Amino acid sequence: GYEGGAWDVTPDTSTDGITGDVTYTYAFTKRVPVITDTTVTFKVVNGTWSDGTTGDKTVTVTLTDGKGTLNINDVPTGMKANTGYEGGAWDVTPDTSTDGITGDVTYTYAFTKRVPVETDTVVTFRVINGIWSDGTTDAKTVTVKLTDGKGTLNINDVPTGMKASAGYEGGAWDVTPDTSTDGITGAVTYTYIFTKRVPVETDTVVTFKVINGTWSDGTTDAKTVTVKLTDGKGTLDDKYVPEGMKANAGYEGGAWDVTPNTSTNGITGAVTYTFCFSKKDTPNPPIITVYYTIKWNNYDDTNLETDRFCYYGQMPSYDGLTPVKPADEKYTYEFIGWDKEVVKVTKDETYTAQFKAIEKEDPTDPTEPEKPTKPEKPDKPDKPAKPEKPDTEVPKTGDTAADNLLLSLFMLTLSAFGGMVLWFRRADRR
Repeated sequence: GYEGGAWDVTPDTSTDGITGDVTYTYAFTKRVPVITDTTVTFKVVNGTWSDGTTGDKTVTVTLTDGKGTLNINDVPTGMKANTGYEGGAWDVTPDTSTDGITGDVTYTYAFTKRVPVETDTVVTFRVINGIWSDGTTDAKTVTVKLTDGKGTLNINDVPTGMKASAGYEGGAWDVTPDTSTDGITGAVTYTYIFTKRVPVETDTVVTFKVINGTWSDGTTDAKTVTVKLTDGKGTLDDKYVPEGMKANAGYEGGAWDVTPNTSTNGITGAVTYTFCFSKKDTPNPPIITVYYTIKWNNYDDTNLETDRFCYYGQMPSYDGLTPVKPADEKYTYEFIGWDKEVVKVTKDETYTAQFKAIEKEDPTDPTEPEKPTKPEKPDKPDKPAKPEKPDTEVPKTGDTAADNLLLSLFMLTLSAFGGMVLWFRRADRR
């Protein structure tokens, strides 16, 4: 803390310069400290600071007489490596010792290039209750390369076009195959599963008509048979196909316009078969030509029934189930007829079902009943007045009026008993 220094009096070293006791004093003077600032710079290479930034960080350190101390809390921590780098260390450990800083200094924290770890993993695909698009069922596998434990499944390697086995439908992956970048981190199996299908059971009507003749029982009305369809297919039992039809006078031959289909699952919807006799003396009478086709369609053009007529001027009729249109959120629908008047056959014709929309009732929240009014407390009734004593006293037992009444009742009973005895005696005599 001191500096300089000088004799108060320069010691006299001349010849005969000393003539007696003398004191010489060498004194140092108090030194004034030199205060300066210096900069400590921190850099990060191949990474970021803990806050995600990458710019240099600086700290100003005050030097006293050229020496200062770096606060340990000013040294950055929590640095993060960039992708593909690892490790990380200071080139020189920041000096936080007392008076360790003597001037500007830079400390650099650097991450080193990481050598990727390359491995392979297997992605397996399975199909349950179905087949792959190529008709096979064996599991399919794909090898995916992993870099540092991560890899990408190529979307083109994911199977498509799977087909359900008989009796199954739908189909979905148990887990959607991950084709995102680096989505695969190890061996994984994806399974495509079809679910058991519940058969759709419906009914349809097969209609038989006879033209210019009668059925074997002499009737002419159309005959109908209900056929149960499973998933839209059903079988007409040949025992229901009419036989023994008889021609009207002046007609002969007779044949079905189309032979009734009794093959397995041959019925797929409502159908009409017409047995038609031809007029006598017509060329090739057994040969029947269907001249007119009448179709009955639902609102969505789904065919409900198709009739064939072998003669001009016949009146067509729909013999199938009543057409139905499903309800929606706002309306239900009621069948009201066909889009045009049904007329006698003169040409091929199509009739389309028409429906009336009926708006659904909009339920409203019930009104909360009002809270009943608390009944008022009734007034306390007045105390009844004491009844006055009657003027006439109640007759006592043995009074004349009471005695007469009892005597009359006794006489009436005696007379009735005597009459009954007399009636029974006469009845016995008879």
